[in-house]
Amino acid sequence: MTLSITLSNRHQQVYPQQMLQQAFDDGEYETVLRLHAFNVRWPTKRHWHHQVHSDFDLPCDELCSPAPKRKGGSDLIQRIKQAYRIEDIAEKHTRLRGNSVLKGKCFLHGEQHGEAFTVWVDDQKWKCFGACGIGGDVLDLVRAMKERGIEWH
Repeated sequence: MTLSITLSNRHQQVYPQQMLQQAFDDGEYETVLRLHAFNVRWPTKRHWHHQVHSDFDLPCDELCSPAPKRKGGSDLIQRIKQAYRIEDIAEKHTRLRGNSVLKGKCFLHGEQHGEAFTVWVDDQKWKCFGACGIGGDVLDLVRAMKERGIEWH
């Protein structure tokens, strides 16, 4: 894929939602996570372009200027987050107890004692207060599981 940046496309994502959707539909979940992580780090082609300028001490040009404010809209990442609930994925690997705050043994680091893995159901956030010390949203959980070779679906 060639990355061409022009004044007319500089505010587009480097990897557009259609590409992420196609990878998701094809079951390439690792690709979706990798491309999403890239888009989070560099939300638009302009951000990536500006990073290259910064890394190589090049002067900024008109392609580095910020985008006008965009109105909200439904995007693929939000739809994925709505489609998968943290507690549904986690309950396949650990017993969770509670109501709006669920706790269980952390399966990411093979916890034997205690209940360091915590899920906030209403916020759809999680955190391990044990050896992992990591947390986040459903995508972060899937990423952490994939990094450890744990099936998530």
